Formats: sequence, structure tokens, C-alpha cells
Amino acid sequence: MYGYKFGSGKMTETEQHMEQIMSRYWINFTKTGNPNGDSLPFWTTYQEGKPTVMIIKEGLHLGPVQNQKQMDFFEKFFKEKRK
Repeated sequence: MYGYKFGSGKMTETEQHMEQIMSRYWINFTKTGNPNGDSLPFWTTYQEGKPTVMIIKEGLHLGPVQNQKQMDFFEKFFKEKRK
């Protein structure tokens, strides 16, 4: 099931670990609509006015949105399209 999804080459041990975590998030989300599960870092639900993102590096943690202006632009753009 696991493997290098994007690109080619051999994954490092850290990359393999991160790939397994992200796959578990996707599987949980697909099955239940919620990415969280046992032993996974908790991924909070989006809250308007308190935007955070999951920062995916050598470890996973929640952090502030770094490109909030761009996010606001696209949110406004798609909101207009849905009217």
C-alpha cells in the first residue's frame, strides 16, 4: 500500500514515516469524514477567524497560515462563484 506517491527514488526513513502518517489521515478522512485517529497528531477542524494548518515536515504540528492574504483571495473568489 505504501510507496513513493509523487516522484521517484528511495524514501528516507523519515519520509516513509511521514508518508504512513499522511496515508492514515487520508484513509480516516475517506472512511469517516474526519482525518483524526489513534496515535495521530490531532488535526483540528477549521474555525473561521482562527485559521491554522497542519505543517508537514519531519514532524507534524498545527501552525498559523503563512499565506493568509492568498487564502482570503481564493475564499472570496469561490464564494462569488457559488452565488
